Amino acid sequence: MRAKISPTYFVWTNPLITGLIAFGLFYPLPVGLVAPHLLVNIPVFTAWYLRLLETHSTQLYFLFTISVYVHIAEALLAMAICNRHGLTRTTTMKWMASVFLNGVFSLFYLIKPTSVLKGKPH
Repeated sequence: MRAKISPTYFVWTNPLITGLIAFGLFYPLPVGLVAPHLLVNIPVFTAWYLRLLETHSTQLYFLFTISVYVHIAEALLAMAICNRHGLTRTTTMKWMASVFLNGVFSLFYLIKPTSVLKGKPH
């Protein structure tokens, strides 16, 4: 049986997780593959990272593409779950954006709202 939740139920994901995912998924990998001159020059790391991109660009491009597709699929799943719970359109959009960015770290709160509502540690 589904838990009855408020039509405006939304839980923010830890900002540290959001920052790490946003940085990791949307900065070094796509920028390194498309415009490596825009990467911040960190003495030893940048040279190593550029060699890695040069050596494995096909695999890394594939990894980035799959990661984006998985996040899109998770956002669509979030939309379906929000509709099932009867959440408002605004709340559904917030969940979709959060899940697109944070993936399972945000989706957990939507799949298991009772653990949040009951105050259990997550």
